[in-house]
Amino acid sequence: MTAPDLRVLRRSDLPVRALLEQAGRVFRDEFPNDSGNACFGVACEGGRFFVKHSDRLDRIAALCCVEQLYARVPHPSLPPLRNGFPTPDGYALVFDWVDGEHYRGETVRERFAALPVTEKLHAFETVLDLHVQLAAAGYVAEDLYDGCFLYDFDARRLYVCDLDEYHAGPFVLDRGRTFGSTRFMAPEEWVRGSVIDQRTTVYSLARTAAVLLGDRAGSPESFCGPPAMQAIIDRATHQDPKERFPSVDAFARAWRKTATPG
Repeated sequence: MTAPDLRVLRRSDLPVRALLEQAGRVFRDEFPNDSGNACFGVACEGGRFFVKHSDRLDRIAALCCVEQLYARVPHPSLPPLRNGFPTPDGYALVFDWVDGEHYRGETVRERFAALPVTEKLHAFETVLDLHVQLAAAGYVAEDLYDGCFLYDFDARRLYVCDLDEYHAGPFVLDRGRTFGSTRFMAPEEWVRGSVIDQRTTVYSLARTAAVLLGDRAGSPESFCGPPAMQAIIDRATHQDPKERFPSVDAFARAWRKTATPG
């Protein structure tokens, strides 16, 4: 029997694990995540792939939203998405496997902290550029935190993954809190009925800058960028959303002005 090509498969009559074992070799099936998805590293004739799968209706809907996001906002920081298809036990997305280490690991954070400031700034610029383009397409971030990052130390390249909770526009929070890490969440993300919009994304991006250019807590004392950048972060993380930058683009323009003064 010919092994299925995961890159072009339109549907499968096999449960996902059986399908992947028929397609190639599952070399990894344990990944740090609390999203309700099952994730696999698979080596096939066509290369190595990362497969994300879920059998939960809410997670299937989120995976389908990721497909739409990729179609609307192609970006080099996103691991390439090759395919998405239904299985008897859910829905699967097939991404290219990228070389990178998960930032949430303590050893990886320590290695990243030892990098030159210019390299850290470049890594954050990657995150920022992606979110400028996402915001231009109408997207609002949810669950943006340092666990979304893979860093390739050899290529000096950062990847962003796990955009399952991003919204195609502002939304009203209909639960007690958004998904996410408390270190990156804006105050309104804890209030049912609050509006989550680009100003919330601005907050999370500023916290991302504070962490990538500082310590795990993103404390001002650890920040290694110039004071003007810390001032941008302070405004972007104001408790009152109206006092922040009104959009991701406005935040990015202010940030980049401090990065290239003159």
